[in-house]
Amino acid sequence: MKMAHYRIEVGRDDGVTPRDIVGAIANEAGLEGRFIGRIDIREDHALLDLPEGMPREIYRHLKKVYLRGKAMRLHLLAEGRMDAKREWQGGERLTLGSDKSANDRRGRPARTRKRGD
Repeated sequence: MKMAHYRIEVGRDDGVTPRDIVGAIANEAGLEGRFIGRIDIREDHALLDLPEGMPREIYRHLKKVYLRGKAMRLHLLAEGRMDAKREWQGGERLTLGSDKSANDRRGRPARTRKRGD
């Protein structure tokens, strides 16, 4: 199945989890969770893959859905734009049940401080 890249305007700072995103899209769009691709949660937004060819009515509806008290404002990332490709490079890839506690906010392993630092 061919996927399209989308961005939503809720992220880690809003307390959103992959489970929240999958649940909201599945409930609001009637899309089974297994058809939602990778989810990459950043500080102030998240990136996700959804099946290509989403009906316009569903797309418009998802733009208005609220998640953790904030509008998702879903929008399609244009395939040909460099920033769309750059959005997916780096960052922390999260999936349901992942443990991000061992990583800092940029997805790097957390450093431990020695006493006296």
